[in-house]
Formats: sequence, structure tokens, C-alpha cells
Amino acid sequence: MKVLIACSVTPFSGSPGEVRARLLCEQLNAAGHASEILRLPFAADPPARLPAQLAMMRSFDTWNADHLLALDLPASLLRYPRKSAWLDSDWPFGAAAAASLQGVLRNATREALGESRRAYCTGQPAQAALEAALGIGLPVLAPPPLLLPDNPGHYVLAAPPRDPDDMRLLAALALAGKEVRLVLAGAPFAPGQVEALGAESQRLGVAQRVELDQQPLPPEAFGQRLSGAIAVICIGGADDAALALQAAGAGKALIGTAANTLSSGLLRHGLSGWTVDLAPAAIAACMDEAVTQRHRSLAYGAQARSLLHATGTSWTRTIQALLA
Repeated sequence: MKVLIACSVTPFSGSPGEVRARLLCEQLNAAGHASEILRLPFAADPPARLPAQLAMMRSFDTWNADHLLALDLPASLLRYPRKSAWLDSDWPFGAAAAASLQGVLRNATREALGESRRAYCTGQPAQAALEAALGIGLPVLAPPPLLLPDNPGHYVLAAPPRDPDDMRLLAALALAGKEVRLVLAGAPFAPGQVEALGAESQRLGVAQRVELDQQPLPPEAFGQRLSGAIAVICIGGADDAALALQAAGAGKALIGTAANTLSSGLLRHGLSGWTVDLAPAAIAACMDEAVTQRHRSLAYGAQARSLLHATGTSWTRTIQALLA
């Protein structure tokens, strides 16, 4: 089957959507399909340009493919008789879009999803945003995790906080033992967030024990970061359920809240990791235990991977769902 993958990109941005498109293209080709990526230029700023940008998507003609896979809202406005959507972002409803454009955005989203044979979200932020704005509960189809070699790791990994003012992980690190190191890996969520986190780490005296690798990371680079961790914290990130899935695939112990336990099924206290409240002292205690009791962290990571395997998550099943 000839599969065309459509994604909206800002040139030279290295957007996560474009990275995911490349990964999906590789997996489709490995599965015996012929796939290519259609990169569509798109800019959501300034907001007044959005109607024209969305109309531009509607004007494109595509052909010579058996199936179109659209990875975001603007790209899913492409007309095609056999089209599926796999939405990765909570844009435009998760961000503060101009109130005057909400109607345009809702109508465009309904139109795009109504034309799709199948429609999924990659994670809970997009699912929650669409449900709140449109009352549409799209099923979650999470990207399968990378296959990584076993590595005991030596630091605790987390995603940058979704809230730029959230400094809980740094506060927890300040309360944890001196042997605990923290890596925040992934793109920042607001301008100046890296600087704010750096300033707070200096104020708390933990700058030497935290690394801010806050930039768009391709799967291989993120995989290296994940491989080097002893445990992964899923608290306050953009999509903690997706991070838990990636961590479980790498055989890493999980640290998160009880809500994550209910949403992902991978974090089970005392089996695959630790469930904690959001108090920095509680998070610090788990970080201490993860680093100092490595045998327990390794056992938790093995159980997390077993729980993931029990779900049957794989690229074969994902591709089957997208092309159905």
C-alpha cells in the first residue's frame, strides 16, 4: 500500500510532529508499505492569520496514494477519500487561542475528523482538549516505545514541566540526597523556561546536580537519555502517560501520581515503581530510594516492561489500526 503521511511544520523548527512523521514513515516502510512524508508549511502566529492558513490546507490537492495519514489538525484538513487522523497535540484548544477564532477552529476540527475513516490521539492532552472543546472522545493510540538495550542508568529523568512556573522537581532534588541527579529532557513549553529553571536551580543550590537538556529531541537522542536513567518521573509533564509508556519499554522504574496509575496501567506502587503525592518531600524520598536502592529500581523496571508487553502494544498493531 502507498501511504502518504501529512504533517504541518514550521521550517527549520525540528518540530516533534515532523520527528514523529519520520519515525512512522520508517515503520511503514519496514512493514512493507511504500510511504512518503508531505510537509505542509504552517504558522499559527499571529492568530489573525489562522483562517487563511486553514483555508490553504483545504485548497491542497493530493493524489497517487492509497491512504493518507494526517498527524495534526491543519494537515487533517486535506481532502482525501481514504484518510485517517492521528493527532499528537492539544493545539489549538489546549493553548489560549483568540476567543473570536474558537468557532473557526471548532468547525475546522469537526470537518477534518468527520472526513476521516479513523481518528486517534497519541496521548491524553489532545484527547482532553478535544473532549472539552467539542465533546468528541477520540481513542488514544500511543506510539509504541523505542526498543532500547538494558542499561542500569545513573540519574532520574523527567520531562520539562508543562507549567513554566512548576518548580516541584527542583525543590524535590534540593531535599534529596547529594548522590541524586536529575535530567530534564525535551523541548521547553514557554519562552524563558530554561532560564527560569536554571535560575531556580542556582537559588536552591542544585545546579551541579541537574541537567537541562531542553530542546526538541529526535527519538534516537531521547532514547539515549532514557537509556541512561535509573528511574523516570511522570509528574507535571505534557503527557505523562506517554512518557510512562516509553519508560516501561526501556525497562525503567516509574515515579508518578495515583492518577497516572489509573490512566496508563503501567505504574503500580510497589510493583513497577512508586506512586506519590505532589509534595516535594514525597518526590524526594522516591528519588532517594530509586538511586540508592538500585536493585529495587531494576526490579521495578523489569515489571514495568512486563506490564507493557501484556498490553500487546507494538508498531504492527498501531499500523493496522491507522490503515484500517
